[in-house]
Amino acid sequence: MFQIESGAVSPAELKTVAALFYKQLSADPVFRAAFPDPALGRGHCRSFVDAYAQEGEIHRVYEDGSLVAAALWSLPGRSVPSPTWDFSPEEPCCKLYLMVSRRPGAGSALLSYAEARFGDSRLVTLCGTARQGAYFRRRGFAEAGRTSFGTILIREKDRT
Repeated sequence: MFQIESGAVSPAELKTVAALFYKQLSADPVFRAAFPDPALGRGHCRSFVDAYAQEGEIHRVYEDGSLVAAALWSLPGRSVPSPTWDFSPEEPCCKLYLMVSRRPGAGSALLSYAEARFGDSRLVTLCGTARQGAYFRRRGFAEAGRTSFGTILIREKDRT
């Protein structure tokens, strides 16, 4: 059974979340090319996790006491600096900067939690690969534009 948490993140949790993101990202050749030194890659992940802890929200999924998934969200009217966002969707919106999952179903649980948590806000994400885009399209996101970094996908809150 998944346990989802948001809100304040302890220093130990920040370190664990950053390590989860680094483990996932370090498998990507583009990330490795940008951060060939593992210490720099880990530092980059920690910087973004720290920024989102202060200016956004970090949603975490635990299973049997272990962190299995996490998502970094920018909140409506606020923006955590990121070089990948050169697209400004209509407010209110919550931007998903990064989500990683090590368990089937944990990513979907995070998205369902975010939809309930953020109410009438649009959920927005940037997908750099076709596989990522397909994942979000299966979960109700639709293409809203393209940037030099990928495809912007938005999921409107169901207002029926």
